[in-house]
Amino acid sequence: MSENNRTVGLLINPKAGYGIRMNRPGSDTVKNFSPEKSETVARAISFLRKFRDENLLFVTAGYYMGEFELKAAGISSYVNVYRPKKVSDREDTLNFVRAVNKENVGLLLFFGGDGTAYDISTVVRKDLPVLGIPSGVKMYSSVFAIDLEHAQDTFYRWLSERMEFTVADIVDADEEAIMEDRFSLNVRGALLIPASDNIVMGSKREYQHTDVSGIVEYIIEKMEPNRSYFIGSGSTCKSILRELGIITPFYGVDVIKGGKLIRSNADAKFLSRYSSRERTSLILSPIGGQGFLVGRGNRQIDDSILKNIRNGDIIIISSPEKIVDLKHLYIDSRIWKPSYVRVLYDYGRFRIVKVKR
Repeated sequence: MSENNRTVGLLINPKAGYGIRMNRPGSDTVKNFSPEKSETVARAISFLRKFRDENLLFVTAGYYMGEFELKAAGISSYVNVYRPKKVSDREDTLNFVRAVNKENVGLLLFFGGDGTAYDISTVVRKDLPVLGIPSGVKMYSSVFAIDLEHAQDTFYRWLSERMEFTVADIVDADEEAIMEDRFSLNVRGALLIPASDNIVMGSKREYQHTDVSGIVEYIIEKMEPNRSYFIGSGSTCKSILRELGIITPFYGVDVIKGGKLIRSNADAKFLSRYSSRERTSLILSPIGGQGFLVGRGNRQIDDSILKNIRNGDIIIISSPEKIVDLKHLYIDSRIWKPSYVRVLYDYGRFRIVKVKR
């Protein structure tokens, strides 16, 4: 094993995913950021604790870009090559990666979302492989592991064996466009990543004009007047609301009961509290090209909500075009772990689809 296989770059964007707290589709424009409350910081510490006895040298940055998380994980074998601002920003990410380029590291780990991935891609040296640990609000790029556990498994494999690498696309969706209910994906760059089944290789295909009228008709017919429904994000789910005369943001999760809107664009705190006291069903549609049901594009639906909803009350819907393209689906959850799910793709027509684990 070469020396640089024990020297690892570590970049943490503590702001990544913070937009979930404000119920925003991203974190770029979030104000009043408190790194102590960052879920990404907690996720990074959890990841790093698994490797504190692996005799690794981490090349990182100060404060919450890596140093504080390493200390919290009980790891003292690290070197700071960059001192960021106490509340780091994009410029700190770029400067840190430029510093890492000069070091003898074998892999760069980063915690963030599509924006972080894009920033890295603009300055990282082309021969340095990168592994993304999913932590952002938006994660459409093909550089992220399925979840924290799959990221740990990929990192273990990289430490113990020679891995192949491949080039993967950086894809991003504009936050402000999503806020205005306009959605399109743009390929913005590429990164060298480990070739692993643990990483979601998404498609760039978009599904803009598919016929979901059969799905909508069936769902509305089967709705019970005394049951509440959480309607997930995306155009397929929003088609149900439009048929009921309800218009809500593309990216949000909405609550209806008796055909009436209870809450638009609800946050995780409201959804958790509501589902703990109301009989509730959850309607989800997979992200086109990736197949994530939970963990991408709807991170306000977290385990505090899923624990309140029975598996039989989770309804998966998808246009025929989308579901044909997907070999399997993904779920990033510690609570909901089915091996297969039933997907409604037309009026009364279902397909059984495997969940990748």
